[in-house]
Amino acid sequence: MTLEYQKDIDKINEEDNFSDCPPTDYTSKNYDAFRFVFEDLSREMSFNPVYYIDPKRFLKTPAKTKCKSISISLYNTENNATSQFSNLLEQIGDRVYATIGTHLAFSELKKEDGICDTPNKDGHISHHFVKDFDYTNRFKIISKIENS
Repeated sequence: MTLEYQKDIDKINEEDNFSDCPPTDYTSKNYDAFRFVFEDLSREMSFNPVYYIDPKRFLKTPAKTKCKSISISLYNTENNATSQFSNLLEQIGDRVYATIGTHLAFSELKKEDGICDTPNKDGHISHHFVKDFDYTNRFKIISKIENS
């Protein structure tokens, strides 16, 4: 399975003398996924991993952190996603709308779509998509995120 950003994944493994990107415990599975997005569902706007937003930020970080930053953050339930958005809104204020998104999108992901970790206690999932995954057509906006 060739992953999106495979060249950068290989570079992390090679340059950092690391062999666990993506981690060997990541698996392929079918699951419901929720993501914060912008109204523009293009890859550049709504599906750009944090690593590519500010690569210099990761120059001196451990390989494990770099690897995770190349993945896409998803949530396993709508409630977990909206709870996390509320937490982020409390932490960074209205900037969250400019940096994280203004809408919530949903997709039924399949095993062939990539590999991911097990959801953490907040329902967060780090997912490495396969090369050429069709984000725009596979994720659908289900709600606008309002400040409650």
